[in-house]
Amino acid sequence: MLTARLPRMVPKQGSLCCTLAAPVVFVAAWLYYPVCEQGPVLCVWRHLFGASCLGCGLTRAMCFLVHGLIAEAYSFNRLVLPISLGLALLSFGNGVSVLRNWKCQHRSQ
Repeated sequence: MLTARLPRMVPKQGSLCCTLAAPVVFVAAWLYYPVCEQGPVLCVWRHLFGASCLGCGLTRAMCFLVHGLIAEAYSFNRLVLPISLGLALLSFGNGVSVLRNWKCQHRSQ
């Protein structure tokens, strides 16, 4: 009699990287905050054309956001709130997926 075997659910390494993305970015922004005002402008677009791109000010905005200065963060870059929310949701969703796969893997053993 043939029996179908279910494939083992093994978490992918990429999922773990996505899970850790938001915490790493938020901790880095927290630590970079004391020097973010004096940092150089690294935007190639701004240096070439003299105009800000969509990402200009995002690092400074993230630094202010993780310190709870939402109005100041928004003034640096208006995309900081949707980007940080999306990053947090992506990390949370991948974290849940990794935990579910891990539980399935240990149940089948």
